[in-house]
Amino acid sequence: MIVPMKKVSLLIKGDKKAETLKKLRKLGILQIEISEGTGGKIEEQKARIARIEAAIFSASEKKNKNTQPKEATTEETLSAVEEINSLAEEKKELVHKREALRLERERLAGWGEIDPAALQDLSEKGIQVSFYEMPRINLRHWKTV
Repeated sequence: MIVPMKKVSLLIKGDKKAETLKKLRKLGILQIEISEGTGGKIEEQKARIARIEAAIFSASEKKNKNTQPKEATTEETLSAVEEINSLAEEKKELVHKREALRLERERLAGWGEIDPAALQDLSEKGIQVSFYEMPRINLRHWKTV
């Protein structure tokens, strides 16, 4: 006689998940359907874990081998995580800014050396100087009238 299955929810710790599922499959008494939890609290904790992992990654890049780990409270740890992530974000912004300045310097290299003080002197004398870039043209395609 076939008896309808009952639903059972199992909460399994992440590190024991594979082992537990393997044992349950061997027993053959359960049809296993894996579903991940959802909800505001879970999403908040996932975001918190992501911030902590990002901080660990950032800190491990420049890890000083001579420092000893110290005990910290949860609040101190989370504060350090936020500071590390903030500094990593600031570093990323500065790297982008440096790259933009490098590209601008390369673009302006064709102008040669220009003295900003000389431009300021001309401006004070009422002479406005503007710089323009124009593409080179091929004069062979121009018709004279």
